[in-house]
Amino acid sequence: MKIFTTKLLGLVISALLLGACSQMATYENEDLTNTLAKSDQSGFTLSPYETTRFENAMVSESGDFILTYTENVCLGDDILFTFGGTGFTGNRTVQVQEFVNDEWVQVFQQSQASSGASGNLSGYEVGTYLFRWKVAGQGGVQNVEFTVEVEDCNVSCEYETGYVGNTIGETEPAQGNGNNNAWWYAFDIEGPTTQNVYQKNNVIGTAVYDENAGTITINFDSSYSLKEGESESVKWSSYADGLLPTGGRPTPGQSLNKGTDLVIDTNGDRYYVIHLDVQVCTSAS
Repeated sequence: MKIFTTKLLGLVISALLLGACSQMATYENEDLTNTLAKSDQSGFTLSPYETTRFENAMVSESGDFILTYTENVCLGDDILFTFGGTGFTGNRTVQVQEFVNDEWVQVFQQSQASSGASGNLSGYEVGTYLFRWKVAGQGGVQNVEFTVEVEDCNVSCEYETGYVGNTIGETEPAQGNGNNNAWWYAFDIEGPTTQNVYQKNNVIGTAVYDENAGTITINFDSSYSLKEGESESVKWSSYADGLLPTGGRPTPGQSLNKGTDLVIDTNGDRYYVIHLDVQVCTSAS
């Protein structure tokens, strides 16, 4: 009886091991993972077996065909794409074209693509690129457009405060007025037509007053820009002659005009206190 129990236990263990191996083989089976499929979690895409991974890639669908591609690419990395879908039942020719200098230029082609195709494009600088894809043959698709953004992923940014104009603001706040003793500038439209944009004592751009248009247009030096992601990075108030604050920097959050427009519409007042949330970004690459 003891020998029989031992043999029975051995058979049970062997069966469990065989089942586990069978499950592993099924998961890695190339036939079961040969086509693109979406995972249960929205926004993610699974890759074909033994192909480049496409997690979080974009999917462009047309008819029975699918193009999966990397929509955002770091500078120096390849743009990856894979053709798939149930429409690949016979020999097909697939193409990718790029829009360059007002015309479409072929950048990828593969013939005899009976079950799909994969490819990559390299050598792209920072920028936005427009492509289109085609699948030839009966029931194929033509000229489905998609865009790819190439970014410098090694960029780091510092955030600063900017002010517009050459008139130095008073930095000693009056008691109880809510202002502070930080530096600031104002644009006097009766002063020079072109004045500076400052970050403390640093000139980071210029601003030009157009009397005919009634506007002040702000231009940054190449390394500066408005802080990205801010909906109120430009805050400004205007003051009539003799009413420019003398008790410290006006509180930016109390400005009546807020937004991201770098063209200020004047209103007949003489002084314009324009507060800017700016960034300066550098690349480590």
